Amino acid sequence: MLTKKCPYCENKIDMKYIMKQKHLYTINCPNCHRKIKSTFLSKLIFSLVLLVPILLVDLEGFYTRLGFLLIWILLSLFIIQPIIYNYEKNKKDDF
Repeated sequence: MLTKKCPYCENKIDMKYIMKQKHLYTINCPNCHRKIKSTFLSKLIFSLVLLVPILLVDLEGFYTRLGFLLIWILLSLFIIQPIIYNYEKNKKDDF
């Protein structure tokens, strides 16, 4: 299974733990309990992965494609986002 690493303690963070979090922008490491935040680059990549297919769908046959769009958004938010996001130290914790 995919894992991420805590930038503070280098502990592996299991994908199941990440998927159980309320939001993925900042999470707490299960080992050292420090906050880590998602990188700007991973947020940007996720935004492109989410938006490009939505923008490429034309509006002809709108109702038949509405199901595709809803499934794509849910799949992106709950499956693809945790996989794409990488985490870095939270600069607010360093002070």
